[in-house]
Amino acid sequence: MKSWQALTLLLAVCYAVAGAGHLFMASIPAELRKHGFAPANHLLVPAWIVLYSCMALAAWLIWRRPESRLRSRALALFSIQLILNFMWMMDFFYYQVVGPSLFILLVLWATVLLTTVLFWRLRHLTAYLLAPYLAWLAFAFSLNFDIFSLG
Repeated sequence: MKSWQALTLLLAVCYAVAGAGHLFMASIPAELRKHGFAPANHLLVPAWIVLYSCMALAAWLIWRRPESRLRSRALALFSIQLILNFMWMMDFFYYQVVGPSLFILLVLWATVLLTTVLFWRLRHLTAYLLAPYLAWLAFAFSLNFDIFSLG
């Protein structure tokens, strides 16, 4: 696969996960959308575009590294975190099961942290590209936890 094709594929996959989350958000009740310190809806799409673009770029930069066991593990973890991200958005936004989604989000954050560490070992810039995503997930966790504690 050519480099530009790999980047295009990674962008498409990352945007598909983000797009699914946006579609799932349509099903959440208005009172949940206005909850506490939740960001305004018009800020979510630009934020997600930036976050998921950075994620795809980081994965692409790792994909371009020479083949190695570390590279394979890092890209496998990246794929797993995308699946976990999709699962969290589906549980939280679509099914509105706040408790299980909180657990998935915690596992997702840990997976992204481990991915970031492996990416760092391969190319430092990629870890910096994932750092905003880690911060976003921590923020999402605090929102999810706040909603969970209110019952």
